[in-house]
Parts: sequence; C-alpha cells; structure tokens
Amino acid sequence: MKYLRVKWLHEFIDEPVIMYYEIDDNSIELRKIELFKNGKVGYADFTYQINGSYLSEGQFPDIEEIRKLKEFIVEEISKNEFEKVFNEKVEVLLLKQEKL
Repeated sequence: MKYLRVKWLHEFIDEPVIMYYEIDDNSIELRKIELFKNGKVGYADFTYQINGSYLSEGQFPDIEEIRKLKEFIVEEISKNEFEKVFNEKVEVLLLKQEKL
C-alpha cells in the first residue's frame, strides 16, 4: 500500500489544489481526498463519489513520471497522515451521505 499527497500548482477555480491518494500494490486507487482553495472537500472510494471526486480507472502513474511535471509536487506520506486527513475532512461528508 502507498499513500501520497500531491499538490497541484494552478489557478483553476474548480479544481483541487491538494489530493491525497491511497494506492494498492497494483497501483490502483482505493481512496482519494481532494481539497479545494475555497474549502470544498471531495472524496471517492469504491462506494462513494462526493463533490465531483471519482477514482481513476486503470493504474496510477509512476511517481517519478508525475514529478517530471512542474505543476505537481508529490510526496509519499504515512498511512497515519492519510488517515488523519480522512478523519478530519471526510468522515463528516460520509455521515451526511448516509443520512440522505
């Protein structure tokens, strides 16, 4: 399992600026958290697609390939760091979804 934080340097209003990924050993996204400049949070897994977020089809690109693109800053993070962001940003979204 691999956990990543990707910062996207851009000026698009409707696109996330920080993305967190949980990726399995076959390079498949399992969970994704997207944070936007305006405070909006997106989340996707195999059950939920919240605020326009969705899991990519196919394999996640190699980290070194992403690092070659100057608009992205990629860092490998710990599972604990990913879970902390999940707990702080996503759990409330999931609770809202379950009430619908």
